[in-house]
This record gives sequence, C-alpha cells and structure tokens, in this order.
Amino acid sequence: MTENYSGLKNAYILIGKETTYGTAVACTKDVGIVTDMNWGGTNEIVTSRGMSSRGLTQIQIGNWRFRGDITCEFQNGRLLEYALGSVTHSGTADPYTHTFSEADDLPSFTAEVGLDGTTDDVETYAGCKINSLTLALDLGGKLTMRAEVLAKTVSTSTTASAAIVDDLPTYTWAHATFKTGASGAETAVAQCRAFEWTITNNLSPIDKFGSYLPEGYLEENRDYSVRVTLAFTDANERSRFLAGTTGATTPAETDFEGFSAVLEVARSASRKITITMSDCHYTDYGRPISVGGLILQDFTLVPRSCTIVTLDDIDSTTW
Repeated sequence: MTENYSGLKNAYILIGKETTYGTAVACTKDVGIVTDMNWGGTNEIVTSRGMSSRGLTQIQIGNWRFRGDITCEFQNGRLLEYALGSVTHSGTADPYTHTFSEADDLPSFTAEVGLDGTTDDVETYAGCKINSLTLALDLGGKLTMRAEVLAKTVSTSTTASAAIVDDLPTYTWAHATFKTGASGAETAVAQCRAFEWTITNNLSPIDKFGSYLPEGYLEENRDYSVRVTLAFTDANERSRFLAGTTGATTPAETDFEGFSAVLEVARSASRKITITMSDCHYTDYGRPISVGGLILQDFTLVPRSCTIVTLDDIDSTTW
C-alpha cells in the first residue's frame, strides 16, 4: 500500500547553530510547538529566444534560492537569536534569563525538516538566516512566532531524527500586559486586544561568478513594525500619536520625544517574555466605528530599537 504522510504524526523540524556559514551541523534543538511550515526553493532559469521560433530556444539553470516559513506557538526564544543577532545567557539555576539584542551580522543555522515514516524523507537546509520574524498575540489566542528563512543550499536523505517536543508552557492573552510611557516608567494600557511585532532584516543574496548558489546573504536595513488594537476607553494613546511621550490634543509641529512600549507575557515569575521597544513613534491611528460592538483603536508604531528577554528552564549548555 502506498504510504501517505501527515503533518500531525510524521513531520518535524530541528535546528542547529552553525559555526561556519553554510556548513551543515547536527540539528538537535526544537523551536517551539510548530503548527505550520513550508520549505522549498526555486531556480531562476535562464532562457534564450531567437528568430524563426515562437518557442524557447534554450533553457539553462540559474541561481538557486531556498527558503522556509515556520509558524509555532511560542515556548522558547531560540529563533529570536537568529532574528535579532545576539543572545546572552545568565543564571545558575532555573529560571535562566536570555537577553536578545541587535547585532549587525546575523548568525546562521541548519534546519532539518523531516517526515518520519516507514520510508523517511529528510531535507537539510544549510546557511539559514531569518529574513523576518513576527510575534503575535490576539484576544482568545496564544502567543505565536512566525519566521521567514532564507537558506544557502539543501541536501536530502532517507534517515529521520527523533522529533523533540518540549514541555515548556505556551502563553495566552490572559498572561499579557501592554505598557507605554517614558522609559522605565511605562504604565499599563487598558484593554489591549491584539499585538503584532515584526522585525525585517531585508536580506539580499550575495552572488558571484562560478556558482549557482549564493555566497551568503547581506543584512541590509533592519526595520520594525508593531501593530496594536485597543478598546477605546481613553484618549491616552491618541495623545501619544499626536505628540509622543508628553502627549497633546493637537498635532505637534516640531519633533517630539519618542516613547517606550513594553509587551510582557508572563505565565509566572519564572516563565515569561518581555519585548521592550525604545524611542517609539506611532505612524498610523484609526478608530473604526460601526453599529454594534465595541469601539476600537488601531495603532501602528515604529520603534528605533528593541530588546527581548525570556525566562525558561534552558541553560546556556543546552541552548
């Protein structure tokens, strides 16, 4: 009988940090509770057309491009290291603290994407870098993490590894608080209903004569975009939209000081994630109103820089 595969019982993904870009390493680490992924590639074929034929005269291979998309329920911050660029670990016992900060050069990882069945099928992607990553939390939902990955190359095999499923907790809207204000003095914003934080690294392939594979990926502009939805209970955030930290009832006509924004999602004092966004400016504000239902406020903000801190039971030796 022909074997069919299911994402529920057969699929897995593991990663490993590379010491040399593009050189595959053993993949032994999980990234969270993965709910969706899509890995593959394209070939930028080179074609020729000439007189006397409406059809193609020649087709030649071109540059290879490999990529992957991962969506998971957030348990640990391993992917955050590859999105922001740097992580430091502290603590001698549970909980361990992981602080993620910006770096110009992004580290790379190997991803093993497998189907474990009677006949295994494994794709191993080397030279993986994260082009964009989104953390999102909606009312009634769990904190999710979505990553768009660009890879240098792929190899295939028929030997699958054992999947790893961690028992770290996931995080829900009931554990979350969104705060804004002056740095170090942020206060909770009433009735936050949705939050989405995205970092984009704008990676571009580094190609060269003599190879169909990229030499690597160049980190260009680092961009952040954050979207927040609130129930309308007061005008405080609209005031920040108009004039930053000090606030105002009319639009400022001179530059103003940005504000600090913090999202903390805490299951307990020892299991939490804190996103700190510095020198923020709201770039878009809307208040959609219709018959029936709550009146909401939608904001888009852009921070100048961000740091993320997570607490869990993973020490630096097993990171």
